[in-house]
Amino acid sequence: YDTQISIFKGERCDRLSCLAGNDQGGGSECSDQSRASFVAEEDDTYFVYVHGFRSSRGIFSLEISEMDDNLECERAMDASSTVPENAPPTIGSTRGGTVVTPEMGNCGSAKSSAPGVWFKFEV
Repeated sequence: YDTQISIFKGERCDRLSCLAGNDQGGGSECSDQSRASFVAEEDDTYFVYVHGFRSSRGIFSLEISEMDDNLECERAMDASSTVPENAPPTIGSTRGGTVVTPEMGNCGSAKSSAPGVWFKFEV
């Protein structure tokens, strides 16, 4: 289904700040998929809101992964080594999800009034 994703930072649900949002970020092969990236800071709490475009609802797969620490030359990763395994994706559905306030439904390029579900993680 036509997904959207919104990433928020904050300790409480009533005080979240939008970090990133995406609609149609899956590339040409999977254009209805969404993908968002951001820089997480240690000891902070993040919320991921998975929702649909307009009134779209359906089954999704959520994968949260960590970027390698090789952004600087001194931390270059050996290209011959294997890529570390990430956590398996989470499968879920937005059917029966909640609809958020317009301010929270418009995060980044993701703008929606469709129901969605929340995830929380700490770094």
